[in-house]
Amino acid sequence: MRFRRFQRRLLSPAWPTVLPILKCLGAFLLLHPMPCHAETDFIPSVTGSQSYDSNVWGGPSSFVPAGKKQYDYVSSLSTQLQYLVKNRQMDTALQAGASGNVYVHNRELDYVSFNAGLFSNLDGWINQFLEGAKLKVANSFVYTPQPPSFLTGGQAPQTADVLLRGIQGARANTFLNNGSVSTSYGLAPGVGLQGRYDVGLIRFGQIFARPTQPTAIPVVYFNTTYHNFSIGPTFSLSPEDAVSVNYEPTLNYLSGSGVDQSFSTQSFAAQYVRATPHWTTTLRAGATTIDVGQNVFFSGAVSVTGNFATTTRIRTTLSRRVTPAFYAGGGATLTDAAGLYIDHKFTRLLTLSINGSHGRGTTVPVNFLKYSSYQGIALLRYQLTRLIDTSLSYEYDHYKYESPAAGGVPASGFSFSRHFFTLSLNATWK
Repeated sequence: MRFRRFQRRLLSPAWPTVLPILKCLGAFLLLHPMPCHAETDFIPSVTGSQSYDSNVWGGPSSFVPAGKKQYDYVSSLSTQLQYLVKNRQMDTALQAGASGNVYVHNRELDYVSFNAGLFSNLDGWINQFLEGAKLKVANSFVYTPQPPSFLTGGQAPQTADVLLRGIQGARANTFLNNGSVSTSYGLAPGVGLQGRYDVGLIRFGQIFARPTQPTAIPVVYFNTTYHNFSIGPTFSLSPEDAVSVNYEPTLNYLSGSGVDQSFSTQSFAAQYVRATPHWTTTLRAGATTIDVGQNVFFSGAVSVTGNFATTTRIRTTLSRRVTPAFYAGGGATLTDAAGLYIDHKFTRLLTLSINGSHGRGTTVPVNFLKYSSYQGIALLRYQLTRLIDTSLSYEYDHYKYESPAAGGVPASGFSFSRHFFTLSLNATWK
């Protein structure tokens, strides 16, 4: 019975959008078969874990269905397969994985999640037709009933982070897909042209928890699709310094609760990048206009990535941008997000990773919803053998939502926290 329900979830409206991307990838591989001298590698891995989750429903205690426990213990078994191929035409990484999760108290929440990813550097292939050009393609897909609120891990994403800005609603089946194509071409020594296209979607299925108060902020999700374009010149000031100017229009489409919404933005930004063998710094500043209300907002970003000696890696980010409001009210949201990621090696076998994130946002031009959130993650990993490692992690999340009084509707809001402990054992064959 559960398997039939899971089949129906897979046949959701998200798949017609994801399948064309997979078909295009398959057609490309058929038209451009790999040379026999290509370097290939398969890297499978299996992870078993036991976790304690203090808030499995993703909301305050008033969201928990009658007779159910807000906390639970979950046993998980995950598999991952990575396929790497490298030749003169491309350097490509493909990965896919699945995770089965079983709860002790809330058995109706048992689920299987899926993820898949692609990143391909096609510089060698495109240079056959246009010398000096660069081309990169990326795509990521996730199905989970626990949608992520922040980017984690400290790595710069190959695909856009438009939707992961710190907002987290109640537990709901979620399909999240992001794809990107980026290219650049040298016009003259020190002068080039770059372009990028990002497309993303988020789709929602069953919602597991809702508020009981009639005046509370509604648990409503909007299926969202965004298109983001970027084009502009680049200037190399030195081997370590580069400047670019970008024009970035976006198109955003939202639908939910019988309501369709759309808005577009126009952004102009200047960006400076300094890259040394040990540190990379990016500074970005500009302005964004929204067609709804003709508002103008400052937008920008700062990121610093580097290494202290050989044992510690640090990445810090800070950004402001206008994003789709896929939760509660829909429309557009002016969001701020910050992150700090630290990896430290105590020894060759023992590593500590610490992530801290903060997000906040306000719907614009109408202040229907305001949110703020925090996330902290600490993970200690120990390499038992060449193939096997074990880890212990703790995650803390706090979310707060506020809706002001308007049109005779009283002000409302809620906040909740989550504590998540996990002990894992992982085997990777590489």
